[in-house]
Amino acid sequence: MKQSKYSSTLVAVVLSFSTATVFAQNAPALTDTDGNGVISTEEAQAALRAFRDAKVTEFDTDGDGQLSRTERRAARDARRAQAVVTFDTDGDGELSRAERQDARAARRDAIEAQFDTNNDGNLSDAERAGLDGLNAAREENGNRRGHGKRGRKNRDS
Repeated sequence: MKQSKYSSTLVAVVLSFSTATVFAQNAPALTDTDGNGVISTEEAQAALRAFRDAKVTEFDTDGDGQLSRTERRAARDARRAQAVVTFDTDGDGELSRAERQDARAARRDAIEAQFDTNNDGNLSDAERAGLDGLNAAREENGNRRGHGKRGRKNRDS
């Protein structure tokens, strides 16, 4: 069956909309709150805090203001389920290594696009500084599988 260029374009548009929707749900919404044309480290960190607070509210089933191990698993499972829906190109219900790499690259691209406030497709030094600040905040707060300030020993059950 021959596919027209229009149907290929439609598939690409739908996939990109779907990807944007996933990242809108699973990434902080970055805005230039002071109107200076770039997203600063402070603005990125504030967005990250607001995003985390929203996720705690969403998944904190016992209402204690923190995510237990079970609640963190539920949040992770929900994020992974959405990623499978979006990035499982072979339809096997799981993400292969290549599909996971595509998902990570799409997430990185979506976040970088938010920092590209002048929409020129490139990050200036000022735009890159905000991204670097966000990455530093994520590392400092232990956003990488339990590492960081909290460490592995402080996990709750």
